Amino acid sequence: MPFTCFSPKDQGCGSVHRSRRAAAGCCRVAEKRFNELRDPVEIADRAEQLEKFPASPLAAARYAEWAAKNGVKPATKDKAAAKPEPEPAPAPAPAPADAGSSDADTGSAELKIADQLPADPKAEPAAPHPLEGLAAELQPLIAPPIVDQVMDAVNAAIDDVQAAAPARIEVLTPDADPVTIDGDQHENFELLLKLVGAGENVFMSGPAGSGKTTAAKNVAEALGLELIVQPVALDKFEATGFIDAGGSFRESAVYRWAKAEKPSLLLLDEVDGWMPQALVALNPILDNRLGIFPGGQQFDIDPRHRVISTANTWGLGADAEYVGRNRLDAASLDRFGARLDWGYDEKFESRMVAAKYGKEGEAAAVASQAVRANLSKAGVKVLWGPRQTLGLAARLKAGFTLTDAFAVSALAQLTDSNRKRILEGIVTAA
Repeated sequence: MPFTCFSPKDQGCGSVHRSRRAAAGCCRVAEKRFNELRDPVEIADRAEQLEKFPASPLAAARYAEWAAKNGVKPATKDKAAAKPEPEPAPAPAPAPADAGSSDADTGSAELKIADQLPADPKAEPAAPHPLEGLAAELQPLIAPPIVDQVMDAVNAAIDDVQAAAPARIEVLTPDADPVTIDGDQHENFELLLKLVGAGENVFMSGPAGSGKTTAAKNVAEALGLELIVQPVALDKFEATGFIDAGGSFRESAVYRWAKAEKPSLLLLDEVDGWMPQALVALNPILDNRLGIFPGGQQFDIDPRHRVISTANTWGLGADAEYVGRNRLDAASLDRFGARLDWGYDEKFESRMVAAKYGKEGEAAAVASQAVRANLSKAGVKVLWGPRQTLGLAARLKAGFTLTDAFAVSALAQLTDSNRKRILEGIVTAA
């Protein structure tokens, strides 16, 4: 469906834009350059545009001025008939279309480029992006509808560059200097970093392979914390430590964290696999930072210490996929004021796999994510996370065909008919 841009003052710009994005860009340029307020308007066809939004004399005058300045020959009737121009009329009637698409759309591309480049207020002004101005240089040579396509291609290329560029995250933490971290991260990493930096106990829930443990490690590194991991505890003594038969105290990871002199991050790993009683034993530690341990030990824990727990569920018990998970005590769950849903970030997954395996990684990411979507649509219970994508990419890099690479994946557990159904449209033969 085409679009035009329209203002009560000057009617339409005279150009038919192929997308709302291009029309909106024309509106922004008009507002900045001519102090006009325009809105993108959807039109059914060229006839409706000519009827409802004719180009104004002012727009035609602008085009004539631009054409004289740039040495562009005005459009002819024959040219107007071959392209989506305003109503054919003697001499300059088609002119507003070129004025709108060249003057406005080119400016739109420049504005979009400026908007999408990263900005650092402390840095020196960045050099112009190599793609900036490309649409402007090509515009005199091509028809207005092609200008829209060029603008879309330019902005898509810049989007790709920005998507692949390392992220920079700045976080303010209480009583500490601002934290800056560079590097590609999960889409929720910045939120996790802010929550932990603010002193929240964070409960992260997400499917296997979604990068929860890796994110916790990166948070510890960003905040300058020592990472201490407490694995699954099946009784309270595994969580708090115990006095052995010889009278010696056997420390747990939680105890080492509580006694650490350096600010530390405690990671309670796979916490929904814990026995509920073991986690209850940590309630005073998690809530009031009061260390209570065997042997009559009781002491205050450094308030700079932080806590993250990871889980595959929300602590409400087993489900169809994670059958070995326990229902946790409500008082324990209440100790985690921040709950963060840590699902698969497929854009991050694609960048990660492509960075490691190149073009084979790119192909694996596309195919793997299509399989994940098909599994979900078909209701087939197969866990298909980034580990499967990485395995697929490794096999392609080793010379496997896509069909053979899938044959030894998690899809091997399916029947032939189900596997073919899931791989339909992804490989030629499953």
